[in-house]
Amino acid sequence: MVDYKLLSNDKASLLLKLLRLRENQRAENWIDSYKPYDWQKRSHAAGRDCGQVLDMCANQVGKTYSVKAELSYHATGLYPDWWEGRVFKRPVQIWACGTTNELTRDVFQSELFGCPATFPASFGTGSIPKKCLDIDGIIKKPQIPNAFSQVRVKHVSGGYSTITMKSYDSKKRAFMSKAVDIIALDEEPPVDIMSSCLVRQVNKINSLLKMTFTPENGMTDVVSQFMNDLQPGQALIQATWNDAPHLTEEKKKQILAAIPIWERDMRSKGIPVFGDGLVFPISDDAVSVPVFKIPDHWRRLAGLDIGGWNHPTACVWGAYDDDTDIIYITDTYKSDNKSLAEHASSIRSRGKEVLIAYPHDAERADRGGDKVAQQYRVEGCNMMHTHFTNPPSDGEMAGKGGNAIAPGLIEMFNRMLGGRLKIFNHLHDWFKEKAMYHTTNGNLVRKNEDLMSASRYMVMSIIRFGIAKNSFRHKARIMNGYINPINFILGKN
Repeated sequence: MVDYKLLSNDKASLLLKLLRLRENQRAENWIDSYKPYDWQKRSHAAGRDCGQVLDMCANQVGKTYSVKAELSYHATGLYPDWWEGRVFKRPVQIWACGTTNELTRDVFQSELFGCPATFPASFGTGSIPKKCLDIDGIIKKPQIPNAFSQVRVKHVSGGYSTITMKSYDSKKRAFMSKAVDIIALDEEPPVDIMSSCLVRQVNKINSLLKMTFTPENGMTDVVSQFMNDLQPGQALIQATWNDAPHLTEEKKKQILAAIPIWERDMRSKGIPVFGDGLVFPISDDAVSVPVFKIPDHWRRLAGLDIGGWNHPTACVWGAYDDDTDIIYITDTYKSDNKSLAEHASSIRSRGKEVLIAYPHDAERADRGGDKVAQQYRVEGCNMMHTHFTNPPSDGEMAGKGGNAIAPGLIEMFNRMLGGRLKIFNHLHDWFKEKAMYHTTNGNLVRKNEDLMSASRYMVMSIIRFGIAKNSFRHKARIMNGYINPINFILGKN
């Protein structure tokens, strides 16, 4: 190690200049040091085949970091060897958009070109190499200090790409112009601006729309479309704090402690928050448990929600511990664009002896003339002897509880609140639905709630009709072609 105190003044001065030169070179070539996380690589790669990519992620995981790197590659044409995303071999027209002019300057502009507060000294210390920037071609925005309207970037093929800075507060009129190759939206845009951006790319071959945000506004039209109705050419990339190695466990705990409980999943996992509209406003951590082997003496039962070809069929398996009065959700199935026989095969593979509760609409006749429930029986699924009903009131006969939704939701909520409904923590689809299960104006939103419905049938039926594994050896009595669960439970032949 060099003892700097022993250096002469001239050598010390030269060393200082060399160190400053190295730091300047690093600052002016930031892009060379970019090492994407796995989720960022997935986002970049998604743009190869998809024209619309949404990075809907937790806070502080590197969303803006990722998009500024991608814009730099596209603007300059200087792609790294590991790149698997879309490639532009010519100069491109880019829009970089944020919520306000000031935030666009302080976030996008700062990340791409350098800190605006110290311009022009800092120009070229962002993600785009200084050697590729045309400082003389900068067009500034009026009345906003050091805010750029447009910057030219030298492309490796010759000619210049242009990056235009826009903001949502300029309203839709600012997004009406000629076709654009790449549009980057930092934070969720209003619907009319989103629409305008898409129109700008209709006639542009190989165009790309990148959005990056944490879903702070809940289940908006944009979020709902990407989560519930993803179309060909669209990609949804999600990342949680666990996908960002720079966030230590200590740092996560510090941040969580300062966040309201109802916002924690949104901030740490990128899951939309609904506020008072959530059906189950309870954190995932409060209801999730690690996977374990279910004891043979616990009662088991599954709930099935019937779908269609274009609507998911969902099934939820549960187990009940009599000693603690805890119901566990242990497995799930959800799929569409499959035949009834394919659904039945997947459901049967989880255990053909497990009794299955199903809704009243499975009693309807299908196009072939047979009831849907009966078709599942023919396929070997152990369907209950009749459709689901809520537990009857005291003094009422079995089957008279009706099929209202509210009793089941109240039971599930109270069990979650009291620690008596637990979900195996690997069931990501279940937690995803729970996060989106909400009401609007007091009405339950019946969309993407297939696993929630199946869970309700299971929870409201397992104590009455669940069967322990060590009872599966009993042969069930067949009544008119289906199993009588009461005799099955009692072991009567």
